[in-house]
Amino acid sequence: MRIFNTKFGFTLIESLVYIGIFGVFFITVVQFTLNVQESNLNANHRKLISTNSMYVSNYLQDSFNNSTTVNNSVSVFDNTNGVLRIENGTDFFEFRLSNNILVVNKNGVEFQLLYDDVIVNSFKVEKVLDTASQISGIRISINYVSLKKTAITLALTTMYYLK
Repeated sequence: MRIFNTKFGFTLIESLVYIGIFGVFFITVVQFTLNVQESNLNANHRKLISTNSMYVSNYLQDSFNNSTTVNNSVSVFDNTNGVLRIENGTDFFEFRLSNNILVVNKNGVEFQLLYDDVIVNSFKVEKVLDTASQISGIRISINYVSLKKTAITLALTTMYYLK
């Protein structure tokens, strides 16, 4: 009479090996998912800063298109906390930092130019002089910072010319 071994199954060692392989696979998938999520979050913060910088740049350009002079007595040049006042006869635009927020005073009405979650930690205004040493334009350097991810910044320098 022959006796057959009819027990089928896994040994303890085989089970532990399978659990270990599954554990490594699971940790890899979770780590990949977390990295993708962090990358997407950083991209959203960069996009928010970029959107703010384009809006500010366009607003500055429009303001310069409607202005003819720079008020030297009110403007503060060559300082990271600069102030710029440009005028067109009776109208004026004044740009300055207030608690890391870029603020505009347009004919006595103040408002901020930035969306939430973005601050400006540097607003530097420099004169651009023509051959007669008259101000023909302004070079503005702005450093934008994400509030939620302070490592994400954008430094932008742009020149604007008076008409």
